[in-house]
Order: sequence, then structure tokens, then C-alpha cells
Amino acid sequence: MTETHLDPHRAWILIRDGGTFTTVETNHLEHCRSCHDWIVTFVNQARKVGFSIKFEIPDFECGDQAVAA
Repeated sequence: MTETHLDPHRAWILIRDGGTFTTVETNHLEHCRSCHDWIVTFVNQARKVGFSIKFEIPDFECGDQAVAA
């Protein structure tokens, strides 16, 4: 994969403003274990402190465990 990892600031903006992932972000999260794992943790923590999450985190496709550089 040639994409860069999901930016934590972008994740915060999505949570704060009720946005959704772009197609590129969704594709990256489906194939990057590192980004998928931390966004799940980040979203779970946000929920615990009262944020309403408006987006769905795509499933990680286990068959491809590649991590973008």
C-alpha cells in the first residue's frame, strides 16, 4: 500500500464533528492493522466519555495483514 496512515487529528475531527471516512480512509482501515486497531481504541474511549460516534469503522480484512509505511 502506498497510502499513509490515518492521522489522529483527522480521527478527532470525525468524532468531534460527526463526519465520515473518505473512500481512501475506509480502504486503508480495511487493510492496515495498525490504524484499524488504534481507531477502534480511540473511538471506544471517546464513547466512554460521552461522544456519539456517527461513523462505522470498516472491518479489518484479516487476509491482508499489510501495514502501510
